[in-house]
Amino acid sequence: MNEFEAPKITVSPPGPKTRAWLEREKPLFTGGERLLPFVPYEGRGCTLKDVDGNVYIDFQGSDYTLGHCPPEIVEAIKSQAEKLHLFINVIGAWPNYTEFAEKLLDIAPGPNLKSGKLVYCTSGSECTEYAMRFARFHNRRPLVITYQGDFHGLTPGALHITTRNASFRTGNMPMIGETVHIPFPDCYRCPFGQEYPKCSLQCADYIDWIMETVAPPSEVSAFIMESIQVPGGFNIPPEEYWPRVRKICDEHEILMIDDEVITGMGRTGKWFGIEHFGVEPDIVCLGKSIMWGLPGAAFYLTKEVVKEYPYGLPGSSISSQSGNPLSCAAGIAGIDLIKKKNLLTNATKMGEYFKKLLLELMSKYPLIGDVRVKGLLIGVDLVKDRKTKKPATAECKKVIQEAYKRGLILGHYGVWNQVLRMFPPLDLAEKHIDIAVGILDESFKAVGH
Repeated sequence: MNEFEAPKITVSPPGPKTRAWLEREKPLFTGGERLLPFVPYEGRGCTLKDVDGNVYIDFQGSDYTLGHCPPEIVEAIKSQAEKLHLFINVIGAWPNYTEFAEKLLDIAPGPNLKSGKLVYCTSGSECTEYAMRFARFHNRRPLVITYQGDFHGLTPGALHITTRNASFRTGNMPMIGETVHIPFPDCYRCPFGQEYPKCSLQCADYIDWIMETVAPPSEVSAFIMESIQVPGGFNIPPEEYWPRVRKICDEHEILMIDDEVITGMGRTGKWFGIEHFGVEPDIVCLGKSIMWGLPGAAFYLTKEVVKEYPYGLPGSSISSQSGNPLSCAAGIAGIDLIKKKNLLTNATKMGEYFKKLLLELMSKYPLIGDVRVKGLLIGVDLVKDRKTKKPATAECKKVIQEAYKRGLILGHYGVWNQVLRMFPPLDLAEKHIDIAVGILDESFKAVGH
């Protein structure tokens, strides 16, 4: 299945069929207006066709790291669909249930995790909930420390550790669970007013102060964090930061839970974002691209974490659909495809090329305050003024809308929705980067910055 020729805008978006489908949808669901008036119909690689026949380059796919409909994954799903859709996992384990777990453990980020255990879930939110449950059972402590600006899910058990912005928590107080939130090591908008590397990592020193005043270590079960804080703004910590946190955890027998739902499965040019920092967590949560577009999630645990977990509580799976045959078939095919095509190397190479072109755009448009790239995890922080770094929320939305008109699909992230969000597939080629940057150039020009 070859990619579509893109971009190809034959009907000014949103076209009549798109508008009709959006009107048809309105009375059926809860929720507000979407970022774009867009109704996708068919995808190939990094290209996407809407119901009006317009073709776009799609760079917002955090849930499908290998792009749309890779032939190898499509064939794996078709083949499995002819054999077995679902069986109850507390009764038996089908072959690819076990095979996929073996492949995931083989790529786990560290020797203790490779020799550890795996638990299947159905979503990233479910992952983080159960990861905390295991942590609390392991050391019989109630408190969790997490980071302001993190996103770990929206289910009731995960919402108390999600603080991407206050809107997620509005109307949901009090939260379930005992949580202490600390500032994330954001070197662009340092919460301590410091400048890296002159700061001596005051953000890490602050953890000691928190433990002396708010969260006694004897009551803390785990740190839960994103190795790179993506929904909060694509914030990449200094390379020394997570080793410092790991040391603190070891000193106080606190578990380190790493949420790799977005940064895992090759997105950053390594299998997992935490591998850029030379640290091995105790628990690692996976989701989104783990099953390449089909529902599914999982988390790793070291043997030390699970050795006393009682029989009768969740073991290899959490819910009826977790580790289902179709999703496992897709997951196996995806890991094999990344290895076969050496896509981790390609993600690193294309990310460097993309960053170079984005920095050239930054030199033209003061609206761009910062460019943050790790592999094909790409964020462009928009500001009203580079000195004050005031977030340009409205302008970010306008750039996304202008790009949409020209055939490029983007999203936004950040506490203030001020960061252009780009998640191209791992097999991205330079030609699509060139086209996308050209569209971005036109879009910034149209917005007037």
